[in-house]
Amino acid sequence: MAEDRTPPPKHPLDRLGVFAGVVAGIAGFLVSVACVAVPLLHFVLGPVGPAIGGFVAGRLGRGGVGRMMVSALTMAAGMALVAAAFTGLLFGDEVESGWARLVPVIAFVYTGALASAGAFFGVASAAAE
Repeated sequence: MAEDRTPPPKHPLDRLGVFAGVVAGIAGFLVSVACVAVPLLHFVLGPVGPAIGGFVAGRLGRGGVGRMMVSALTMAAGMALVAAAFTGLLFGDEVESGWARLVPVIAFVYTGALASAGAFFGVASAAAE
């Protein structure tokens, strides 16, 4: 019987394939939420939190475009769920303003754009090592 001579993966998430993007996206989402949670610093870190989380996700995922986009979409979906919970849409509450219905969509687009930019730089910096 022939032996398997494939080298072991260099990174623990390499075994997961594209699902490593989901794990990295969850980690990036938690970093992004932590940026908002720090008192006084949240004025500076809050708006760029998705980019910082995307950078962490890109470094953690160490993959190509597929993992990068999966991690950015995971972060964007998580932030949209948080925004929907804060506006009451997640729990079926009737909102008074029509603009409140757009808050999760805006959060999804904003987080997705910044997270993909951060993940791009994270993957590039991981590849430079």
